[in-house]
Amino acid sequence: MRAPDPTTVFLTGGTGCLGTRLAESLAADGHTIFLLVRPKTKRSAEAWLSNLKKRDEALRSRILLFEGDVTQPGVVTSQSGRDRVTNEATVLIHAAAITNLAADVASCERTNVGGTGQMVDLARSVTHLHRLLHVSAGAVAGDTEGRFLESDLQRGQRFYNDYAETKNRAEALVRAAMADLPITIVRPAHIVGDSQTGAIDRIDGVYYLILLMLRMAKLPKPLRILPVAPGGDVARMDIVPIDFVVDALRALAWHPGSIGGTFHLSDPLALTVRGLARVFARELDIAGPYFSIPGRPLAMVLRGGRTSDTLRTLMDQLFNLPPELADGLAHRAVYDSTEAQRLLEPLGLRAPHVEQYITPLLDYARARLL
Repeated sequence: MRAPDPTTVFLTGGTGCLGTRLAESLAADGHTIFLLVRPKTKRSAEAWLSNLKKRDEALRSRILLFEGDVTQPGVVTSQSGRDRVTNEATVLIHAAAITNLAADVASCERTNVGGTGQMVDLARSVTHLHRLLHVSAGAVAGDTEGRFLESDLQRGQRFYNDYAETKNRAEALVRAAMADLPITIVRPAHIVGDSQTGAIDRIDGVYYLILLMLRMAKLPKPLRILPVAPGGDVARMDIVPIDFVVDALRALAWHPGSIGGTFHLSDPLALTVRGLARVFARELDIAGPYFSIPGRPLAMVLRGGRTSDTLRTLMDQLFNLPPELADGLAHRAVYDSTEAQRLLEPLGLRAPHVEQYITPLLDYARARLL
């Protein structure tokens, strides 16, 4: 994939797991990165850039920090900083979001919906705007069953958590602005470690299952048994490696055919929860899973009543599994990625299937996350 001519990119969410990787990759392409940081994350961002300078001073020099907050009018705190963004940036990438499934509704509303609205307003003030790329999420499908098209958004679905509902509403705001702005929307499935190294700097979603199974793998052979797969053969666990997501974002942000489109970054061969657990079990020499618990009833039980409090405690203390994970085990949507494949495959980009990178994924988790 040939990198586009260097330009200036304004990036939100640049201090998160995906954002730091994306910022470094864009800087390696020769772009100047205006990276938004909140006051409370500025110190950690400076530490990351200090380490980056030791690895590659030229790369570090192309990443500039701009203090601000997507929830505030104008986004960038200082007028001089805001003027630089509106006069110099040509590509805006909005990746900032509250992704914690246990976050309160006010935080999700303020950042995911309000912050997206502020970014749309900022985009309208950019003098030479080439693209606003909005990083949405597959979670906008909610409890949709079956194929969820890239053109779909509102299907009468319900949502298991405030994160998914506010991401859906945020995407609706961005879609409404497509009439007068050059916008691309990207919906990654669940992001896991690098397909070559397994590297990732956060633990969520499928990683709780991975860590549980890695602990099982340490047991004597007769005890290595995973009897049950929550979500079973109905719920899907669509995972994509972070390097594929970053490369796809880089490509779609400048692709002329992506303007006005929505694109799923998903695995066309995504497995059910039980199927994925079997892949991990086979690699780790664990027996099972033999049975399934439907994810939707489990999620409903865990969300209310005194009985749910007991079950939530058991999940946390016995298995080190956060109760919010049950919501993810109830997803039945199949993320159709026809349009993403149409644009990305000619560039040599296709989501690898988990069996192609399972070894580095498990090796990294065993060495660095367990």
